[in-house]
Amino acid sequence: MNMMKSEYLFIWCISACMLACTEKHEIELELSVSEISLNAAGTRQKVVVTTGEDFWQVTGCSSWLSVERDSCFLWIEADCNPSKEQREGRIFVAAGGKYARIRVIQDKSVRAVGDPYPNKISPVGIIYKVMDGGVHGKVVSLDEFRGKWGREEDIQGVSDGNDGKENTRKIIEMVKDKEYFTSDYSIFKWVYEKNRNTGEEWYIPAFHELNELYHILVGDRYVPMKYIPFEMTTELMVKHDIVIRDRFDLWLESNGGISLHYGDQLWYWSSTVCNKDQVVACMFKDQDTYPPLVRKSEEHFVRAILEF
Repeated sequence: MNMMKSEYLFIWCISACMLACTEKHEIELELSVSEISLNAAGTRQKVVVTTGEDFWQVTGCSSWLSVERDSCFLWIEADCNPSKEQREGRIFVAAGGKYARIRVIQDKSVRAVGDPYPNKISPVGIIYKVMDGGVHGKVVSLDEFRGKWGREEDIQGVSDGNDGKENTRKIIEMVKDKEYFTSDYSIFKWVYEKNRNTGEEWYIPAFHELNELYHILVGDRYVPMKYIPFEMTTELMVKHDIVIRDRFDLWLESNGGISLHYGDQLWYWSSTVCNKDQVVACMFKDQDTYPPLVRKSEEHFVRAILEF
């Protein structure tokens, strides 16, 4: 009889422990909101995540959304909406076997990538990047030029990889009164005349600006580089989305412009100097390794860009 009581007591204890463990580890997953609205600029918002799990993860995030997480909340932000249409994305949060969804709706921009600038009536370029909900952005010129960067001589203060406007200003100021401005600095002469004729401030992009332009034109997500690739073995690989690439060319051509050049030896100049003989340039070529340094005295293509 005592044996049976002991067995019953043991079984009861095991059952109670299992029930307690089950209750203790019951999966909980709640979000402070299930839907958020972002403005066209993509300003970030906070979502609180409540869960008893030590480990939870974010999954299924739309490519244009960015998510930073802490122990109990998410910061959600987006790229500036490149279109004049509202867009919608999804984010899933997973904890154990439970999932919760956040629906993200982003407002449309006032100006969009692909719009002629300044308007359809008298376009001079195509908007390729929008910021602040389309209030600001960047434009690539409808036309281009093929010519020399300059003489193989020391040019000080124009090695910036991000500020092509300042590089272009400095170079033009240093050489515009020289007798060889037209012959040896022909790409800067071209920009100089463009600005005199239009009243705008077009400029030759710095290397990182040129690299970003290239990625956008071919539909590859741009990851900002933290250095200027002076090494002769630098690998600059870009995956081309032919649909997006062709669409940009169509936008250029339909507004009276010239399509871009892609392939072997089709370099585009940047305004970033490496040394007295060479400039950092960019070859618009799909998935290849090449030295990004080009001699100033060679003739290559150049596209001007403009900020608005």
